[in-house]
Amino acid sequence: MAASSSSSSLMKYHVFLSFRGEDTRLNFTSHLLQALKSKGLQIFFDEEKLEKGEQLSQALSRAIAVSNISIIVLSADYASSKSCLVELSDIMIRKSSQGHIVLPIFYHVDPSNVRNIGGSFETSFEEHESKQPTDSIQRWKSAFAEVGKLKGPETEYIKDVVEYVIKELRNMKFRSGSRELVGIEYQKNTILKLIKQNDCRVLGLWGMGGQGKTTLADAVYKKISSEFENVDIGTPSIGSTLTQEMLNNKKLLVVLDDVDDIDQIDYMGVEYFGSQCKIIITSRDRQVLESGGADTIHEVKGLNENNSLQLFSTFAFKQLNPAIGFQDLSRRFVKYTQGNPLALKVLGEPIKRTKHILSGCYKGVECGINKLVDKCLINLSSSVDYSGYVTMRRKRYPEIISMHDMLEGMGKDIVRKESKTLGKCSRLWNHRHVEQVFKYNKGTDRIQGIKLDMSHMDNLLFQPFVFENMINLRYIFFYFPSSLLHMERSYYKKLLTYQVDIVSLHDELRYHRWDYYPFKSLPSSFNPKNLVVLKLAYGNMEQLWNESHQDLVHLRKMNLFSCKNLKKIPNLLGVVNLERLDCENCESLVELPSLHHLTSLQALHLKGCRSLKKFPEIPNNFSWLDLSKTGIEEVPDLIGHLLRLEWLRLRNSRVKYVSSISKLESIYFLDLSGCPILKLLSELPPYLQGLSVHDCTSLVKVSFADQNLYKFDSLDDDDVICMLFCNCFNLNQESTNNIEANAMLKIGSLAKKWAARYDWEYQREDFPRLICCFPGNKISADKFKCQSMNSSLSLKIAQNRGSGSRVLVFAICLVADLTHCHRFKYLHCYCEYQLTASDCGKEKFKSIIPFLDDSASKKCMGDHVFILSSKKMVKRDKNYEEASFEFAIIDFDYEKLESIEVERSGVHVFYVDAESDTDTTEMDQKKL
Repeated sequence: MAASSSSSSLMKYHVFLSFRGEDTRLNFTSHLLQALKSKGLQIFFDEEKLEKGEQLSQALSRAIAVSNISIIVLSADYASSKSCLVELSDIMIRKSSQGHIVLPIFYHVDPSNVRNIGGSFETSFEEHESKQPTDSIQRWKSAFAEVGKLKGPETEYIKDVVEYVIKELRNMKFRSGSRELVGIEYQKNTILKLIKQNDCRVLGLWGMGGQGKTTLADAVYKKISSEFENVDIGTPSIGSTLTQEMLNNKKLLVVLDDVDDIDQIDYMGVEYFGSQCKIIITSRDRQVLESGGADTIHEVKGLNENNSLQLFSTFAFKQLNPAIGFQDLSRRFVKYTQGNPLALKVLGEPIKRTKHILSGCYKGVECGINKLVDKCLINLSSSVDYSGYVTMRRKRYPEIISMHDMLEGMGKDIVRKESKTLGKCSRLWNHRHVEQVFKYNKGTDRIQGIKLDMSHMDNLLFQPFVFENMINLRYIFFYFPSSLLHMERSYYKKLLTYQVDIVSLHDELRYHRWDYYPFKSLPSSFNPKNLVVLKLAYGNMEQLWNESHQDLVHLRKMNLFSCKNLKKIPNLLGVVNLERLDCENCESLVELPSLHHLTSLQALHLKGCRSLKKFPEIPNNFSWLDLSKTGIEEVPDLIGHLLRLEWLRLRNSRVKYVSSISKLESIYFLDLSGCPILKLLSELPPYLQGLSVHDCTSLVKVSFADQNLYKFDSLDDDDVICMLFCNCFNLNQESTNNIEANAMLKIGSLAKKWAARYDWEYQREDFPRLICCFPGNKISADKFKCQSMNSSLSLKIAQNRGSGSRVLVFAICLVADLTHCHRFKYLHCYCEYQLTASDCGKEKFKSIIPFLDDSASKKCMGDHVFILSSKKMVKRDKNYEEASFEFAIIDFDYEKLESIEVERSGVHVFYVDAESDTDTTEMDQKKL
């Protein structure tokens, strides 16, 4: 089979779907399309994907060329369509010339009639013969006969078709000649021979990091996995007798990747798998494989020079050979990597962006790694932080630097070569080595950084002067994995000193993280003038330092998360560059010092500080404030001066009212959920993107400031505009009217945004949408003139009296009883609607809008009104005259919920001029 000129990774669509619309659009093809999309596949479906102004034949031909697989739904009238035959001809030409995969589905037709052009197909071709050129007819007949000879899935069940497609895509990915797979064929075949031997049940793949063990294991798995059974067993149940018996009788293929401890093999119960099973284990440690029961161990070796050069060139130059002028230099890089695939990838990837770097960096490769280790110390891959800080629109304060494990390994190798004496190495990260240094006081001035996973060690008593000789220590990272951080406080006792409840630290320290810090305070002699980050989560401190002035000019982040004994934060007069202060769940914290002078402070986390009664004094340039679950009852007027405040959270607090909110020019997220005595929310900024006020059971009045809503120019494509007032049952009618009006203003503004970007970004899945919810069982007649007392309705589309084209944006309003919604993880609105044009042509569309997630849905009770809209409810007007809608509530699995029915429904149409972004809603409604 000829290889395609484009790899599957460059294809735009996974599947091109060819079908006769009048035959199958509303049944089989529609359901097949939805099923394929639910698997995350990109599908070319001509009704959705054709762009404005494109010639039909050109667009279809181009789409076929950038699709991995073509599915042809051969129905009785397929051949009656000229465009279908043109599609089929292009598809079969690509199959012949490029090995394109074609999947025919014989939908209620006999394959022999397709091969022989019999039955209804014969009639269709006879009609074409009187109208079309002879060469076209011959080309179509040839393609038709050829597709009739192909074997498709022996079923019309959509589930089977989807599984068949996914299997073919996986095989295609394996065959596609991916850059990652250059040069592995020989070793892959060697492993396949080994794994098929009767005496090889457990095969170990051993080699250094980046050598390609995982890639080889994955390639072998994809090659032979279809020969084995599928089984779903929870890991904790593997030790049960019943499970062991079942495993012993199954034919299974198991891959354990990157195993570094024999306990991992034991935990997976490898010994219980039967003789028909095959287990592949990859590891850098040969001893682990030998002790873990590997029958055969294969050493994964580096690539030879030619394959290395090919792999390097694919990343550096996007071709199999070095670019002209870079041959000699590329060979020097290849020689340096010694055939390590990951090293070749890492060194090659940046070059495709800046080739000139290549000529200047070779001499400094090892030097660069040394500098990298020096800069990053040993905190190279800690990707989870217990205090993750993510806003609705973007991540702030990025703290994570990712690094390939091969580079980390190279850095560690450099450190190991510094000295055979542990206390004379610049970095320590192995918990056994750290224990040795602490226990026997072997620290020296050579140690600059210590990283310790305390979950690996037992309680360790050490002398309080253990750090005394480490005068150049700049980095302390004593941590527990995030999954263990919420365990009992017995973890305090992991590191303890003899005699005194304190430890000495030097002033050179830059980074100080010590989870479950066991002492009552920081050392009195500690003057951390160079400290940048202080993290003492779950610490035992009652105070940080005494009230004397501290020179902390470099300190930027202070995290005291869940220090439950901490009563007071000392004065922060010298901490002038502090950017973030996290005191979340400090239950004993009574007061904060003045923060007004901290002009760099951006974020303050005080969630769960139940003893804190007074609103903190904060600088005007503040942007993030979390006061959830505090004892604060009053938000002062001075909050109106925080002109840069973007995010304010007061959920589950005792606030009675929130004033001056309307003055906050930058705020886009406000969370007041679960405030039981909150009665009034007045003059809310109309441009809020996130407003969560559910479970405010005393809330009576809600109003918005100037309703002249400006555009959402700052919206990102993945934003969700939320207005959640679930379970606010005391809201008066005026307030629900205000909420409805604000929601409709926002949809109107979104409608202009959608229309302006319709042509070039309409197909994106991540596009802003609006969700509004509040208690009630009536739909506003003013906002939604077209209503129904059930889940379906129809309406007339106003005639387009303008000279240009326009876009229709539909806003939905539903009433549903949410009493039983706690049984479901997520709730979605399913909308199927049909638009009828003036020429009687009809088009059907579907939209699924998530509107309640797990946290909110478990609390909602009784009737609620929902106002929803999304980009799926945006359509370019094709002289439509009528629209009909059908609604349902569905769950996470897209199953219709019988216990939550749509009791009422309504639709409002925004008519937006596509050229000028003008909203002509009011004008057209009057003409109706």
